[in-house]
Amino acid sequence: MLAQSEGNYAEALQNYYEATRLEIDPYDRSYILYNIGLIHTSNGEHTKALEYYFRALERNPFLPQAFNNMAVICHYVGLSLQKKEKKKKKKGGNFLVNTRKEGFLHRDRQNNDFTLSAVGRKDTSRESK
Repeated sequence: MLAQSEGNYAEALQNYYEATRLEIDPYDRSYILYNIGLIHTSNGEHTKALEYYFRALERNPFLPQAFNNMAVICHYVGLSLQKKEKKKKKKGGNFLVNTRKEGFLHRDRQNNDFTLSAVGRKDTSRESK
């Protein structure tokens, strides 16, 4: 944890990966996985962070900070998508965001893969006729 608090994330990740290899208690592993998620969040690697938060919650479903961080990531990604869509709209793009501005987190358990996406609808009024 010292490496993480000093901002040496590469060293901290190596230490945490080694700890996951050695630690057998699910409760303790959940905090190790949570800390790996924190580092990926700090590095802007949101998909990886979500993966580790999910893995932490599988071992310890009473880890509210993992739920909180997942919500923060989804909110941040949603805001980023809204900004991109506003820029597209100003430039006369062909797609508009749904009025509900929904973002979805999809998890493929078989491949342990995560996808963040937004749903939009095509604006047919701008197409040439």
